[in-house]
Amino acid sequence: MPDPVAIIDGPYRVTAILNDSTWYGSTYASKTIALTGETACTANRVDISFSTDLPYNKNTPKQVVTGCLGNCVPTQILAFHNIPLAVGKYEVSALNSCVSPQGAITYFLLIGGDVISKTYTSKASSIGWVQITGYNASQNAIQGIFDVELSDDSAQTVHVKNGDFKALIN
Repeated sequence: MPDPVAIIDGPYRVTAILNDSTWYGSTYASKTIALTGETACTANRVDISFSTDLPYNKNTPKQVVTGCLGNCVPTQILAFHNIPLAVGKYEVSALNSCVSPQGAITYFLLIGGDVISKTYTSKASSIGWVQITGYNASQNAIQGIFDVELSDDSAQTVHVKNGDFKALIN
């Protein structure tokens, strides 16, 4: 049976629940680039990032929220690194083994679109997974679901669950 084919539709390319609040935004995906030669951890892999301009706390409301469709100043970015470019379910612990100590998954809170105010990453003890549910090589389209828990250096956590994404690989 062939792998399910990714289909891109709808305005938001990622939706999820972030600490019990609705979270949505735009996606960007690219093939993982090996800087020091291709390895099993970089061959046929993809990096996926999700950005949104949703306020990340009730003290910083925004006048207009677009979910980062078109031009926007992101307030949050969630990034997955070195995900195998194949239909399957991948545990955070396995993904972490293929990256530097910063972790395979990172969540940034931003000020002004480019100043990082807080960073959460997947640690050795992180729980969660990402599952590629469809891949269309001829259209360079990928889709999947995820559920991850990330922590900062002070052991505060964020839980991003019921994640659903679709992306075109650039």
